[in-house]
Amino acid sequence: MLNTKLFQLTIHLSPEDMKAVRNFLLSKHKKSANIFKLFDYIDQHHPDFEENKVKLTNEKVYARVFGRGQAYNKGNMQALASNLFKEIKFFLVTQEIEEDKILYDVLLSRVFKKRGMDELFKKHNDSSQKAILKAPVLEHHHYHALAQLSHDATFHRDTPKLNTDYDQQLAQAEEYLDMRYLLDKLKIICERMAMKEIIQSEDNLGLIVVDFQEIKKNIQNNALASLYFMVIEMYDKDNVEAYRLLKEKILANKLSLSPEVTYNLCGFLINFCSKKYKSNKTHYTSELFELYEYLIDNNLLLEDNYIYENHFIYSIIVAVGIEAYPAAQRNLKLYKKLKPRYQASGKALGNAILYFAQKKYEDVITHLQQTKMKDISYKLTARSLLMRSYYELGEWIVLKDYIKAGRRFIKREKTIAPTTGKANLNFYNFVAELIKHNEKPSPNSPTILREKLQQHTTMIHIEWCTQKIKELVDKDG
Repeated sequence: MLNTKLFQLTIHLSPEDMKAVRNFLLSKHKKSANIFKLFDYIDQHHPDFEENKVKLTNEKVYARVFGRGQAYNKGNMQALASNLFKEIKFFLVTQEIEEDKILYDVLLSRVFKKRGMDELFKKHNDSSQKAILKAPVLEHHHYHALAQLSHDATFHRDTPKLNTDYDQQLAQAEEYLDMRYLLDKLKIICERMAMKEIIQSEDNLGLIVVDFQEIKKNIQNNALASLYFMVIEMYDKDNVEAYRLLKEKILANKLSLSPEVTYNLCGFLINFCSKKYKSNKTHYTSELFELYEYLIDNNLLLEDNYIYENHFIYSIIVAVGIEAYPAAQRNLKLYKKLKPRYQASGKALGNAILYFAQKKYEDVITHLQQTKMKDISYKLTARSLLMRSYYELGEWIVLKDYIKAGRRFIKREKTIAPTTGKANLNFYNFVAELIKHNEKPSPNSPTILREKLQQHTTMIHIEWCTQKIKELVDKDG
């Protein structure tokens, strides 16, 4: 049952979503209806489906819904689950439309047009366009809606009566469509530049094959386009000044950008800081901290009412990195904003990061051993924390076994990106080398280890490894 589309859908719904779906179903069905009984039983075990899988077999769910005396009927079960799946999808789409005023207006304009409600169509179409044009900054979705509304007005069945200027209206629709395309193009270029840094690709990905001067001429004075050009300048020329100007504009919050666009632009800034981190650790850790503080203070990390798992952990890591422990403790409380299935592991991992920074290595081990990590990046972060904690405690035997298990995990886990897998595997292997030189030190140990470290251009925790080599030198001295 857990592999059905119904469970794959509901596991990602928040408690608030489930409550809303419940109310929606009750507005259409009685509590005694099988479709509601199925939802109610699922809701009782939401979101811990995996932990309750014994209670969620096809037969047990069927008995709960249809009655214990009824023989299991696969066809009936599949039909009921399919109907509930359709109803929940319908509710979610309806909710999305209600929350998106511009989308609602575009669809309502289409409704009036299709049904020949001429006066209603004309008034609504005109008022919708005027309302959109009042936005402080016109973004992608604004131009998309304007193009649709303008085009609908041009080819309305009663166009002559509405005195539409065909050519002028079509030219306007074309201009809106061009702006939507150009903004999308610029955004994608920015995203590809950012991804190039993340995956460390040597391929230029065909990024600079665009006539930017032509685009600038066509876009003219669009504020969002100018911000995308700053991002391109920042990445293409490694321009710190472009970074500073972009950050200043975003954090000043004078442009009244949508939360989605602001979040994306902050993501480009965060990625750039991560890229520059090696050149000035202290400065760029502080920059990352400031960006995360801005995102948290303005509730911009929330996506569909949840915080992305990696952003939650990074907000704690950068706070710890500048020893802003009160901020790290505050950010740790955000685990409640993670998806329910990640909350326990997120809280444990966040605490472990704090404990490690405070050199409470036994507490790191206790927290991480008691919690099962469900996110792949969390699993990798937890492994590296445990390895370093075992090393700091001098638990060589345990650590050797854990390194072997880590190697097997990297090779077995197919969802790990090749670059990420390599960076973690190189770290495991280097920790193994550190153990050898701790157990059998020699005057040449630091030199040998430094040479091995230089061979690993792709590796996590290089700074920690460098510090461990220095400690070997100090111990020998």
